[in-house]
Amino acid sequence: MPKGGIFQGSESFDSFAKRNAARAAKLENHTLLTFRRLYVAIGAYVINATPVETGHARNNWLASVNSAKQGTPNAESASGSDAITQITSTGIALTLNDVGVIVNNVPYIRRLNAGHSKQAPAGFIEKAAQNAFATVGFTLKF
Repeated sequence: MPKGGIFQGSESFDSFAKRNAARAAKLENHTLLTFRRLYVAIGAYVINATPVETGHARNNWLASVNSAKQGTPNAESASGSDAITQITSTGIALTLNDVGVIVNNVPYIRRLNAGHSKQAPAGFIEKAAQNAFATVGFTLKF
């Protein structure tokens, strides 16, 4: 049997097309699963890295598809449980045509990321994203 995506002269075009359609479907499925896994991993890492005083910032990482959510609707929670639930349920529903968005609208999130809390270093958001990418098997540089 011919290897890879190379058309062999002794192979029919239909056979070649079927073989490569199956490969394309596997690749698409793998890409979708990786996309979903990365989205959830970024959310989990950033939530867990967010410094906690009241839990307001940690629990207000908001998940959405194709556009950013507004406001800070989640109650205070040191665990970030509402945010984790939201990100996970959004992540598993993503398609390859979607843009997965994770945003935090608390007015002081930029100050926290700039290092204004002794609980987290400056750049904790970027570091969380790097850790998520590494977990999924990619390298991310800022």
